[in-house]
Amino acid sequence: MQVTRRGFVSGLSVVAGVTAGEHALAWQEGSKPASDWLPAQDPAVVKEMVGVSHANLARVRELVERQPALANAAIDWGFGDWENALGAASHMGRRDIAEVLLAHGARPSLFSATMMGQLDVVRAFVTATPGVQRVLGPHGITLLAHAKAGGAGSAEVVKYLESVGDADRGPRPNRSNPPTATEWWASTRSGPVRRITS
Repeated sequence: MQVTRRGFVSGLSVVAGVTAGEHALAWQEGSKPASDWLPAQDPAVVKEMVGVSHANLARVRELVERQPALANAAIDWGFGDWENALGAASHMGRRDIAEVLLAHGARPSLFSATMMGQLDVVRAFVTATPGVQRVLGPHGITLLAHAKAGGAGSAEVVKYLESVGDADRGPRPNRSNPPTATEWWASTRSGPVRRITS
């Protein structure tokens, strides 16, 4: 049997496709966790990065200069309370830390734009997605609280969000949802969670 160049290349592509398909199927079936074959940041360093992004500019600089990917570090504090480094800086009003993180590749968000006083960005989000002003940030912190954390630099954003309304109130929880991290933490300090039912 004579094999042509075209036939040989076609055969190779079929073999490669089958092999790639087997690997994809094995991954989907969970036989080999992604953490076994994808590089990842050390969880302790990720936790430190998010933690220091609340207030420690010097340590943030040190970490992102050594590992720029840490500018996007994120952690689930529990009950789906996700927070990334930029989110930490944003709800604390730490523009200086936010600027360092953004310079090292952090992904800007509605919450960071709000704290940094980027009125055009905030207005575009609210216009494009009505009701987005009610979305809560890390720890259940409202969008208006992020604006206020930005101080004088975000005063126009505060005015705008107050004019839109509902930016200081998150979605109303109901009994069919598990408690948010904020509700859970509040309950540990003040007794059982009391839910608002509409």
